[in-house]
Amino acid sequence: MHSIKLYRYLIAWRVNTSMVRLPIAFPAVLSKTLGNVIADRLSTKDARRWRKTIDIERQQLFNASATGASHYTNDYPESYWPIHSIILSHTLKRNYGLNENIFWELKLIGDDADHGFFIETILPAMEQLSCEVSKDRLSRMNVWGHFDIQNVWIANGNSWESLITDGNLNLRYHPHPLQWNSHFSEQTYHRGMLEQKKLVFLTPFEFEHQNLGHINDQFVPGMSQILESLIRRWIYYTSYRIQKDIWDLVPSSILVEVKQALETACNMRIDSYQITPALNDEPGSWKGELTYNKIPFFLLPYLDMAAILHVGNKTHYGCGTFTMC
Repeated sequence: MHSIKLYRYLIAWRVNTSMVRLPIAFPAVLSKTLGNVIADRLSTKDARRWRKTIDIERQQLFNASATGASHYTNDYPESYWPIHSIILSHTLKRNYGLNENIFWELKLIGDDADHGFFIETILPAMEQLSCEVSKDRLSRMNVWGHFDIQNVWIANGNSWESLITDGNLNLRYHPHPLQWNSHFSEQTYHRGMLEQKKLVFLTPFEFEHQNLGHINDQFVPGMSQILESLIRRWIYYTSYRIQKDIWDLVPSSILVEVKQALETACNMRIDSYQITPALNDEPGSWKGELTYNKIPFFLLPYLDMAAILHVGNKTHYGCGTFTMC
């Protein structure tokens, strides 16, 4: 599964005003706002593709009104961008003062893992957002126009290598789209590792949209559901298509290994869970943790991969990532 092309950018915006306040659904607002600025910088043909995706929410509202269907505040489209990407917020609060850093991560995946596009289009769009305040974004507490791009790092295995330091871009750095997985090796995973029992979701998750005020056993994602979501995403990013029978697309060289992993996952039972509804205004339905008797050593590489690629729906906004403990 390590053949997926992926660039992971960890970005630090330094606040340059007395105070800014981030929106509740920061990744979604960032996606839409930055997406519009990106579209402004593209050719007419490419811009049309971006604007069509960005405006999909407006079309959903129109369709809901026309049919009389209800429209919930967290009914975000799967993505505001027409490329395979993930925006993961590393923020722990909403209010940031002068010289504080706002951290977030951008992942470009599969055929859209294009470092040139990041340097030539996404980065200039961010720079435009950092200094330009248009009327629709005008607010004393708004982050737009009130930050500097201080640092950007690129993942190389478990480490981060500097692309921008104190606002200075290193043009001599040439990352490779497979360097993100350099830590997946036999040395990384060994049977002497501490036993893992728990999956703690760091962001809201959503496998099936359920407009419920509570969750029951039927809707708790099992280990097999998590692994199947990973396998489908891996197949999609490597072959750019999804078919009903995922085994038709798994390479024969690893078919037995992948089937063994999924069979192991299917036999696992959740000992307990603590799941609560996510906030109404943010993507994703649930947040919380799942506890097992133990997580087999054999599954650890798959789960690490799932945490990086995210699982379930609304992954563009960072939904569906977790840590193990």
